[in-house]
Amino acid sequence: FIVLVVIANTAVLAAQFAFMPQSLEDAFDICNYVFTAIFTVEAAIKMFALSPLRYFSDPANVLDFVIVLTSLIEICLPSDFAGLTVFRALRLMRLAKLITALHSLRVLFSKIV
Repeated sequence: FIVLVVIANTAVLAAQFAFMPQSLEDAFDICNYVFTAIFTVEAAIKMFALSPLRYFSDPANVLDFVIVLTSLIEICLPSDFAGLTVFRALRLMRLAKLITALHSLRVLFSKIV
């Protein structure tokens, strides 16, 4: 499920362009809120299940947490904030999560076959 959410989030980020109609910008903002909520809940569940110490001992979880925190900060910033594009670019780091997940799936599949 999370892999599909990462792909959808990346597609939405890639589809954004300068001078978008306001209605499209609003739709992308709603998508961003939904994606951020999903990733926040995922991080909270993992942290609760693993304990904070074990959660933060995994570099992939630390990266996820930084991305979630960055996304939450971005939501709190005004839309005309000058550094907003930097926060949006950091969200593309979720692709690292996708690459890790795909590698894990490949390893799992090779063990099965």
